[in-house]
Amino acid sequence: MIKVSIITATFNSENTIQRNIESVKNQKNVILEQIFVDGGSSDNTVGIIESLSPNASSLIVGQDSGIYDALNIGIEQSSGEFIAILNSDDFFGDDRVLSDIITVFERDQVDIVYSGITYVNPKYEIIGEWIPEEFSLGSFSDAWHPPHPGFFVRKTCYEKVGGFDLNFKGGADFELMYRFMEISKFKSALLSRSTVTMRNDGYSSLWKSRVQGILEVRNTFHKHGNKTNLVVYFLKRYIKKLKRLLIQYF
Repeated sequence: MIKVSIITATFNSENTIQRNIESVKNQKNVILEQIFVDGGSSDNTVGIIESLSPNASSLIVGQDSGIYDALNIGIEQSSGEFIAILNSDDFFGDDRVLSDIITVFERDQVDIVYSGITYVNPKYEIIGEWIPEEFSLGSFSDAWHPPHPGFFVRKTCYEKVGGFDLNFKGGADFELMYRFMEISKFKSALLSRSTVTMRNDGYSSLWKSRVQGILEVRNTFHKHGNKTNLVVYFLKRYIKKLKRLLIQYF
């Protein structure tokens, strides 16, 4: 069987990390390692990880300078052929997620498999779903991008073009996906279902981080010489979000 490395950055995550770990342990027909990079938690996060995580896991504490640095550290330490990023607030939606992802990797001979995510509130009630459309070159300029929690990558991609750019404070995931898919043109395929469930009360849901995300989209395009009109881009982006909401509720 093929080995998958799951990278999880944690910081004071005692209220969510158990569900995360259990969703990894429940995965079927796959060899796993889960690498935790903890930013110096002051709660019981580390204790929970040590008591619940599988034997084929590792824990790195207090050696990172932020979430993207933590993810880079975890990727560098990983030994799997494929990399999954599973945030401490997130969890796999069912026990077939990774085996289904691997099936797409092998069937289509691709470097990236992207998929959908499900949003839940703090009570774990479903409040939305995001299943991306298929990618084609130029899609990012047309206000398309996949949800990063549903983004699975061969480790060789990171080895070839690097990990998260630490100059990006809140949108390094967007820049990485853009660089992998639009610039490096790694071959990709869509798994058209939700694979990861994401709590919608974390950092990425805060208005401050949303504004930061807008700036990071701009910075990503500038970094890579993309001259897309940003006003038009963001109009398209929020129209797409509105359409998703309308489809879900009507």
